[in-house]
Amino acid sequence: MITFPTALDAINQRIEKIDPVQYARSRNFSDGAVTYLSPYLSRGVISTKQVFEHLLALDLPWHSIEKPVQELAWRDYWQNIWIAKRDGYPPFIILDQESAALAVQHPRLHRGALSATGLSLAPEGERKGTEAEKCG
Repeated sequence: MITFPTALDAINQRIEKIDPVQYARSRNFSDGAVTYLSPYLSRGVISTKQVFEHLLALDLPWHSIEKPVQELAWRDYWQNIWIAKRDGYPPFIILDQESAALAVQHPRLHRGALSATGLSLAPEGERKGTEAEKCG
């Protein structure tokens, strides 16, 4: 089972382990050389710029790092679209993952989903942050 450590050293090790050539070849396969960085990027623990700078530091030809760089660029693009157009989306799209998880009616599925992510949900009154932070 894949785990998602919260120690910055462990997260940085994941960045250092990126093999851009293998990523480009196999990222769409279930056993592909994916980075497992998405949760950290989507929540702002690390930045796309940080990953991009690491890829550049590998000193590989551009075609070798092009695919992961494209994926980082798409992530930034869609994040900016979300920020710019968020107010125009229907409320059900703006629900954050925690709210969606709380709406799950099947208790085993809910516990299973949480254990797979390693996340825990605070009761509604104990959540911190703005709506934008919670959706980020």
